[in-house]
This record gives sequence, structure tokens and C-alpha cells, in this order.
Amino acid sequence: MFDKTSMLRRQAAAVVLFVFLAALTAGGCASDKGAVTPVVETPSVMAERVITGVDTRVASGEVVVSIQGSAMLTYASIPQSLPPGVVLHFPDADVADGAVQSPVDNAVVETIEASRQGNATQLKILLKDESEYEVVRSGNGLNVVFTSVEAQMPEVAVAAEADDEVPAEASVAEMTVEAEEIAVQEPAAVQAPAVQPVSVGPATVSQIDFTSTQSGASTILIGTTGPVGYKVSKKDEKTLYLKLSDTTLPDSRKRPIITTRFNSAVNRILPVQTEQMEGDALFIIELRDAVPYLVSQSGDQIEVSIDPSSVPPQKEDDAKLPSWKKAITEADVMAVPDAAGSDMAAFPDGATSAAPVQPEVMESMEPEISVGKSKSYSGEKIAVDFFETDIKNVFRIIRAVSGQNFAIDKDVTGQVTMTLQNPVPWDQILDLVLKMNMLGSVKENGITRIATLKTLKEEEAARLQYIASQQFSKEIQKAMAPMSTEYILISYSNAETDIKPHLERILTSERGSVSVDTRTNQLIITDTAEKIAQARAIVKQIDRITPQVIIEARIVEASSNFTRAFGVTWNAQTEGYPTVGQGNDSSTLGGVYGYGVAMDYGVETDNSIGINFSRLTGNTLILDAKLTALETKGTGKIVSSPKVLTLDNKKATIKQGVEIPYQTVEDGDVDIEFKEVELRLEVTPHVTADDRISLQVLIDKNDVGSITNGIPGLNTKGVETELIMNDGETIVIGGIIKSNKTFAESAFPVLSQIPVLGWLFKNRTRTEEKQELLVFLTPRVVKMDELKI
Repeated sequence: MFDKTSMLRRQAAAVVLFVFLAALTAGGCASDKGAVTPVVETPSVMAERVITGVDTRVASGEVVVSIQGSAMLTYASIPQSLPPGVVLHFPDADVADGAVQSPVDNAVVETIEASRQGNATQLKILLKDESEYEVVRSGNGLNVVFTSVEAQMPEVAVAAEADDEVPAEASVAEMTVEAEEIAVQEPAAVQAPAVQPVSVGPATVSQIDFTSTQSGASTILIGTTGPVGYKVSKKDEKTLYLKLSDTTLPDSRKRPIITTRFNSAVNRILPVQTEQMEGDALFIIELRDAVPYLVSQSGDQIEVSIDPSSVPPQKEDDAKLPSWKKAITEADVMAVPDAAGSDMAAFPDGATSAAPVQPEVMESMEPEISVGKSKSYSGEKIAVDFFETDIKNVFRIIRAVSGQNFAIDKDVTGQVTMTLQNPVPWDQILDLVLKMNMLGSVKENGITRIATLKTLKEEEAARLQYIASQQFSKEIQKAMAPMSTEYILISYSNAETDIKPHLERILTSERGSVSVDTRTNQLIITDTAEKIAQARAIVKQIDRITPQVIIEARIVEASSNFTRAFGVTWNAQTEGYPTVGQGNDSSTLGGVYGYGVAMDYGVETDNSIGINFSRLTGNTLILDAKLTALETKGTGKIVSSPKVLTLDNKKATIKQGVEIPYQTVEDGDVDIEFKEVELRLEVTPHVTADDRISLQVLIDKNDVGSITNGIPGLNTKGVETELIMNDGETIVIGGIIKSNKTFAESAFPVLSQIPVLGWLFKNRTRTEEKQELLVFLTPRVVKMDELKI
């Protein structure tokens, strides 16, 4: 009776409402026949999709959460790990009061919570423990099927017998959308028959493993002494941060794992823990390519699965692997990243594009427009099922998954129908949605703006036109800029040859000029203030003090015995140390002699044409006083010790010798001419950028040879070479040898001719003398401070 009465009342109310609407429509038509009444989407239309019921049942070892809807429900499922559960987003849907029923007693589902977020509804299914699940359509609704512990146990046993081979298809990306943070984890396989809630507490990293397959897929396995909370974020497209909360990283685990030569997308895994991280451990995963990845947790193990890369591994010669000490040092100073998504901005309904960018800012921003370009994707993988879903709600879900900031132009409209049962990267979904609706995106200062392609093209054309006008305006301003004349003094360079050619290239065409006053070595430049400032900068870089090099030479003439002895017992001394042997002393060589360092540089003198080079290494070295001592014994003689100071890249010449007179007869006239017999040493130094000295050495040694018709011949030797030395290092040039052989015989006439007995009446003398010239060169850089003018 009660139901029949209420039904009659509803019918009467419907009749009254129909009559009222008919009268209102007739009045509107009579007043303005040409007006078009816009269709406004009322809340009742927005709420056509209503979640009418949510209940739980247990069947065949599975726990099923059944979600009923008044119309076809579109959704996006996002797993979460702490607390374990599944979050379902239903765009353009409402939930009826009392629709969510308390779950029946089961081993998987703890509670079910529903909340409204604008025009969308969020359904959060919290679990007692992590469990695998599958979302299956059932009419207008959905069935979320969880595998119970009892059903999973046989699979675990089988997996244990099969050496723990877990198929890759079981990996599902998990994400937590709470407190505006995105945490990526994966449902874990149950490894123990007891159903216990996951306890998270302090733990220690006990395992870090890396494996890769022939296809290029790789897996990073991190084991801890207990379950830990973790968070994944991205520093850039090729760097992942995996942070483990309240986890200790032993020193033995802080070594980087270099994988540049593996067939994998991973280049390096760097475990880091510093005092600033407050007990958290960080794993920096460097990729060689931006590829998708999945993160899962199973008890006390965290697994990162990374897709193959198109970039091949490096060869052994090109790997250039860094030392682990250097890698750890770099990691210690690396800033700890913030939680992913911590700076996500709210995404209000009806968001419109930002205010127009001012021209001054527009030129520097250089926005990057993306119009569905072919590229690789590296975002987190999600599964979606949209049916005629408002496109702005799709962007809302992508924002929640990616943690990025989005701004949508007001003219962006449309609906999206998309079913992706297998998870794909969110950035690939975004590009696909843009292509389907003729939209584009542009990144500006950390915000991804979505607009129509027409709008973006018009803005880009306007931006380019503005830049062109700005450049034209600058050219006009330069052409109208006042001219001035300035004088620039040149101190160390030649203004005409060294400076002027560089300045002529930057002068304002048809207006600027530059000339040189050779008497004062200064430039006279007439141009705009900007060009004059540029010219001064060039002069400052070029007009610098030319380094000077002082070359100390010691020319020693020694016997062969002296040379051999000297080659074995060379000593080197340096200033400021306690003396050894002969004590502190100074000689014509200059310097103070300290401790002795044996230098075994033998000088070969087996031939008369060879010239040998030896080097005394070390800074500020001087030769031992044995030169003077051996000269006293008569086995050696210091011919000269010249010093010469020359500029960088300027040749210095040292000569030592005599002029030998000889007679020449020409047309009956006898003249005396001289021929030089000398040792000629030419050295051209160059100071390198790292304060070493490059020497170009030329040596010519002339000796008197045989005399023909009273004219002496010359025996010549020469060598030309180039070498690099440290500042203050000594080079020894030997092998310049002069030989003198004599043979004499004195005998008593007749008796000396008697065989055998004749040796008693005669005397033979055979002498052979070899002398060698040793040249010691010690270059030093002489630096001078520049004075400001």
C-alpha cells in the first residue's frame, strides 16, 4: 500500500514538471525565435555514472571485490605498497550513499574506502598483505580479483622447484597517490604460508645483484635484513633514484657496479649513504637510454626490472671505467633528491592557460613543443580503461601518476576511449591522447601546458616574429649608436701585427675604424661603446707578458776515462738540505750543494760521430763539484759556462771556438784569412701552458782536419732535435769526440835490424788520445708580474 501511494505521488509530480517545462519552452520561442539555447551539462548529467554497490565475496580460493555501476564505468588502477592496496580512479562518476559494504571475513581485503574528488570518485581497497590482482569487466561494473594466500601457496612451491623462475609478465607497476607523492612498487609474491601484516623497521642492505638477459632486459635485486619502505624518483630522463627508508648501507656495499659493457640499459649502479640522508640509503641508477622500468617488492627484496635499450654496450677500449674511489667521492657531494612529486601543483577544474608571456621572457624561455614525435618512453607503466572519458579527467589521472604540473587551455575539449590492459608508460599514453585529439604540449619552467596545435603554431609564429623584430630593432639601435674614440696602449705585443688584425674583424661595418701609432705602440679605435668594450677584452687576452727563459750551459772537455767515470758517478744536488760529502760550497757553476743523489747515465763513446743525450730529472738541479775536482786532476776541463736569457719562441745562440789563420794566393797576392773552428749551440725555447719547456736544439762542432796545400780542412759534426723538459731540468749532450793518434820509433842503426835481438836496440811509442765535449743545458722559466696601467 505504501509503495503504491508513493508511486502515484511521483507520477503526479512528473506531470506537473512536464507541463511547467512545456510552458517555459513555448514562452521562450515566442519571445525570441532566433535565439539558440546552449546545452549546459548539469550535475545530474555529470553524475550519470554512479557506483551503486561495492561488495566482497570469496570463491574458489579468490577474493573478489565487485563494483556495480549504473552505466559503463571507466577507470585507472594504480597499485600501492605502503599500506598495501589498490587505488581505482573513476572519472565522471559518483558513488551512491551506502554503496560500499564492509568486506566479508577473508585473508586478503582489509577495508574499502570511497571518496569524491571533484567530478571523479576514488575507491581505495586496502589489503592485509600484498597480493596479486586482476581487474575484469562485468557488465557496467568491475571485478577486482585477488589471489588468496591459500591459492598462491602451490604456485610458490612450484616456483621453488623451478629454481625461482618468475615470468616477466607477472610484473605490474605500483604507484601510491597519497600526500601528493608518487611511490612505485609492485605486488610481491607470498613466500610464507603464515598471513602476517608487513612490518617496516630499521634494516641493513645485505645484497646488491645485477643480471641481464640476451635480449637486453636487466634486473637489479636489492636485499635487506627486513622489509623497508622505499620511494622511486627521477633526477632526469636517464637517472633513477631509489631511496630506502631507515636502512643502513654497509661500507662494503658502497662500491659502484659498472655495467657499461653489458647488453643492458644500465650504465652504473651507485649505492650512497651520507650523514645528511638521516639514515636513508640511496641507489642511483644511471641509464644509457630513457626506457620504461618496473619496481616490485617481495618481503625483504626489492627488484627493479628495466626494459632493453637501443644503445649498444661500450667496447672495452671505450668504456673508460671510473675508479671506485672517484665514484664514491662524486656520490658523497651529490645532493639527495627530494621525494618524487613533492612539488606537484593542484589541478583545479576548468584550469585555463596561464597569462600571456611578456616578450622579454618569451625570448629566453625557448619552449619545447611536442607534437607526437617519435621517441622512447621512460615513464611508469600503468593500465587504463577509458570509455568516452572527458579529456581533462584523463590529464588529471596522468598528473597523479607522473607527479608533473599540468596547465590545460580552456579550448581543450574532447573525450577519450582507450583500453590498455597491458601496462604502458604514462608518457606514451599522454602522447597518444595528444595525437588522438590534435593537441600538443609545451614545457615552460617546469609546467607542461596542453593546447591545440593551432594555438601552439600561432604562438610559435608570433614568438619568431617577435624575435626577428627584436633583432631588427637591435640592429637599428647599433646603427644609431653614438661613436667615440679611445686610445689603447699595447705593452707586450706589436700593435700593428699582433693586435690590429683581430680588431678589424669586429668593427661596425662602414662606421668603425682602427689605426696604430707605431711610435707609442698604441691603438686608436673609433666605434660604438659596445665594440670598444669588445676590443678591450680582446686586447686583454692577447697583450700578455711573453715568458722568458734563461738557459744555463756548461761546456766540458774531458778525456774518455773521465767521461766513463763521470757517467757512472754523476750526482745531483738541491738547495736547503744537509750536506753530504764535500759540504756546502759554491763554484763557477753557481748554487748551493746539498744531499747527493746517484745518477747512472753512461755516455757511450765507441765511435767518433755519435752524439748522445741524457737527462737529469728533478727541479732546480745543479751538477756536483766533481767537475771542478776532475778538472784539477787534469782529466777534464770546463771550457765555459755561459748563460743566455731569451724570450719565448726566440732563438738563443752560444758559440765557443777559435779562428785559424791560413794563407791564400790570388793573382800573385798573398793574403791571410781566418777560418772559424767552433762549437755552435742554438736553442729556441717555448714555454707550454703547463709550465714545461720545449727546446729546439741545434749543435754544430767543427775541428781542424787534414791540411792540404797549407789550407786546413774541417771535420764537422752536427745534430738538430726537439725535446720537452720540466722547468729546471738538465739535459746532457755527449758524444762530440776528438781523437788524436801518434806513432813514433827510435832505433840503433844496423843492430836494430837483427832479428829478435834487434828489439833490444829500438823503441816504439804508440799513443791514442780521445777527448769528448759534454754540453749541459738547464733551462728555467723567468716569470714577471704584470703591472696595471
